[in-house]
Amino acid sequence: MTSRIDTPAATAATGETADVFAATRKSIGMVPNPYAAVGSLNTSALQAMHK
Repeated sequence: MTSRIDTPAATAATGETADVFAATRKSIGMVPNPYAAVGSLNTSALQAMHK
């Protein structure tokens, strides 16, 4: 099955997205695929998911 959203590896994230992924990894031990997809498209939306 082909993914419709290109989800880069969480370890390849840069800038603010990398910071949010690091916080996610610290709190739950990993970056779930849905978080990686949202974060790659819109960092502010991912931040809102954390609140």
